[in-house]
Amino acid sequence: MKFSSTLLTSILFAATTYAAGKITLIQAEDASALLPAGKKLGTKAEGCSVNAAGIIHATDGSNIINLRDGTIALKGPGSAATNPTSWLASSRFLKNGDLIAGDAVGNKVFLVQKGQDQNSPQVLIESDEFLQPNDMALTGCGRYLYFSGMNYTSDSIAGESGELAWIDMWKAPLDRKLNKVSKQALADAKVYRSNGIEVIDKAGQEYVYLTSARNVKDQVVSTQIIKFTVDKSTGEPKNPVMALDIGKYLEENGVIPQAELTKVGMDPDGMRADVAGNLYITLNAFKAVLRWNTETGEGVLAELKTVFFPTNLELGGQNGDEVYVVGKCEGNKESCVDVIKFAGNKVGRAFAYLNGIGKKVRRGEWRA
Repeated sequence: MKFSSTLLTSILFAATTYAAGKITLIQAEDASALLPAGKKLGTKAEGCSVNAAGIIHATDGSNIINLRDGTIALKGPGSAATNPTSWLASSRFLKNGDLIAGDAVGNKVFLVQKGQDQNSPQVLIESDEFLQPNDMALTGCGRYLYFSGMNYTSDSIAGESGELAWIDMWKAPLDRKLNKVSKQALADAKVYRSNGIEVIDKAGQEYVYLTSARNVKDQVVSTQIIKFTVDKSTGEPKNPVMALDIGKYLEENGVIPQAELTKVGMDPDGMRADVAGNLYITLNAFKAVLRWNTETGEGVLAELKTVFFPTNLELGGQNGDEVYVVGKCEGNKESCVDVIKFAGNKVGRAFAYLNGIGKKVRRGEWRA
């Protein structure tokens, strides 16, 4: 079954749910009534995170904002629109209630400890060695914090345009240093621009999943997900393999030809996981989110309702199993927020980690 140009016209989703090869197609819902502040993030909406109560937060580029009540959870150094030295691009809650935010331009990660003044964040780590701390992911016990980063150019270079870095959160602040996968290793793995990042546990072994998008003459011609094996003793991501070619996967399952994806400019952006090992990937410029099972290869493609340019997502809500997506609305000038309720929803990794749902791996620590 072949479809015309894009999902943007919604023709693809004329039926509520049906199957195309391994991929089931469903529709999202407008979540602005649940998360009204999601409509006020502006054009820099991204960087979703969830707290232990299941409340989604996101960034407007300047601050990390509670999307339910609009309060600022972490205030950045200034307006991203007027301060060229700062742009908050990501956020994550830690098990102890602390909130961290990656400043992709300032090459630092901010920290607001639970109960601390949100207007005066500390600096968790700052390093000129960052390409940029764009998005972040944690291992299940909270020890290793991973960063993706990219240098967006018209022609991407493997090993140069992307980044995979990490720190050991269990070390004292003065002993904490930024570690990076070598440029050669990234080049060999064909990592171009890296954006979305997540960690998944399989039978006690954790893996880092990293998006890789390649630009040629300002067009996105390749979109893949690369899987790295985490060295348990050092946290180093090793032995990269290509886990998923997104464009090829969508074409082979009758959704859309890769050539059409190139025309649209589909770009994998934010990425999160649930406790069952499903990856959730925002397909920016494609008005959709892909849920891909890392074990079986089965997928669910959700057309978004109000978000036309999805940038990031997270699983939250009362039970931690609803997928909330932020990004730009139609017209590319305002922010929107949608919710996807997948059949047989599983609890998100972040929600499970924060609430102690999962396998105890050592005293006081948990793995989702």
